[in-house]
Amino acid sequence: MDASERIDVEVDEFGVPYGEESCLLSSFLGTIAKNNTLTPLSIENWKRKEFKPFKRQILSLTKSKFRYPVCLERWILQLVDKKWVDFKYDLKSKHFDVGKTVESIMEEGLPEGVTDANQWYTLVASWFSKENKKRSAVNRANAKKKNVFHTGGRRSIARTRKRLKEKLGRTPTRLEVFEANHKRKDGTYINDHAKEFMDKANEMEGPSEEVFQKLAGPEHPGRLRCIWGCQYCPIFGFSSFLMP
Repeated sequence: MDASERIDVEVDEFGVPYGEESCLLSSFLGTIAKNNTLTPLSIENWKRKEFKPFKRQILSLTKSKFRYPVCLERWILQLVDKKWVDFKYDLKSKHFDVGKTVESIMEEGLPEGVTDANQWYTLVASWFSKENKKRSAVNRANAKKKNVFHTGGRRSIARTRKRLKEKLGRTPTRLEVFEANHKRKDGTYINDHAKEFMDKANEMEGPSEEVFQKLAGPEHPGRLRCIWGCQYCPIFGFSSFLMP
């Protein structure tokens, strides 16, 4: 592709990318999330004000490669945030051990994907803080409670909804999207919880959306399951992502 050309990204009625180009955009944002210059490992939290100039750079670079509606900017920033957090989690999983010290980890050298020694030291040192240890314990406890997982691979919820809409000739319900995203290719459910969820749904009476809400429970702020997944929800919004 010519350097002057940009890739057009389509979005659905909820402002979420769903075409084949969405995979290219997601992969591109994944490289940004691992770029120590654009997403420093030394900044503790994505919401910190120190991140604002980096967010501007990220949007500017993304705009030079892709053409998309302005409403997609918050989605882009949140996806970079998620991939950045995942990257840091992977680094900790591979290199942190309660029997090690900051110094012993630093002696192992820079891991793959890390190019800045000062950032690496700051990140490693944060793993040993009391606050980080407490937060990690809470995260581990929450992770154990999770028993339904996305099984679409690189196919996002938005693409699943588009595929179902074309197949059904109408907008799919959240129950239908849930079922499609929690079944294997052979038609079996990914685990007993997913099967139990759908068995209960089929037994309940009432509108599909009402049934889904009763079974799924309250939504997390800024999310709407089986529509926006873990991405930006234009109904609730995220004030922390607003650019000055």
